[in-house]
Parts: sequence; structure tokens; C-alpha cells
Amino acid sequence: AELEEFISAPNHAQIQTVGDRCFEQGMHEAAKILYNNISYYAKLAVTLCHLGNYQGAIECT
Repeated sequence: AELEEFISAPNHAQIQTVGDRCFEQGMHEAAKILYNNISYYAKLAVTLCHLGNYQGAIECT
């Protein structure tokens, strides 16, 4: 919930970079929130596959 509040507020965070780092470290739930926030659907689909949400991944593409 705190992550969602942070990224919804005006900020200068490099959300894609942070999402990539989360993904690389296996923090897929956090990466999902970040990629969804910036509409990075290609990476969101891969993240959803790692989370076992294959239907969601299909819908992203």
C-alpha cells in the first residue's frame, strides 16, 4: 500500500529502473505494481508469468 501511495504522488522516481531492479531481485509483486503504473505492458506480462498469472499476462499483450 505504501508503494502504491508513493508512486501515485508526484515524484521524480525512475519507476522503470526501480521496477527492473525489483524484478531482477525476485520482488515480482513490487515490480508488477511499478510496471502497471507506467503502463510497461511487455515487462508486466513477463512479471505476471513469474507470478503464475498467465491470463493476466495474455491480457497485457
